[in-house]
Amino acid sequence: MRLLFLILILAASTLAQPLSVKEAEKEVNDLLLTYQKMGKKSFETQWPDGREKEKYVVEKDGKVAYTKFYPAGNVCVTYQSTPGGTITYERRHGNGKDAVLLKSDGRIIDYVSYWPSGLKKAKYQRNKHTEESFLIANDEKGKQVFP
Repeated sequence: MRLLFLILILAASTLAQPLSVKEAEKEVNDLLLTYQKMGKKSFETQWPDGREKEKYVVEKDGKVAYTKFYPAGNVCVTYQSTPGGTITYERRHGNGKDAVLLKSDGRIIDYVSYWPSGLKKAKYQRNKHTEESFLIANDEKGKQVFP
């Protein structure tokens, strides 16, 4: 039952389509907040068959690394952050194709999401210095729907 719930949550978040810059910013901020709230202690969890489910490592210098695995063992999510503010996040669909790629540093936030087919869903970028941002969103067939 929990596995089904996890799959439904991942599917819902995978299919959500930001149609404004504000929606894209909220999506990125919510995603980052999830990992920033994970705490300062390393941990590991396993699937019922003993395979690794999650691994969260906090190093002494403040670097954080998180990896989540699908039940079959392939990588679902990777997240890394440094004390300097550099963040990388990658999420994959169950078929192994990229779902979300996010990179952030002191200058920019670069966020790209993909449909399960591999077509680009959305590209959002924000310059932290100028506060300028943009979003380009496409439907499942690749047709641009925003702007």
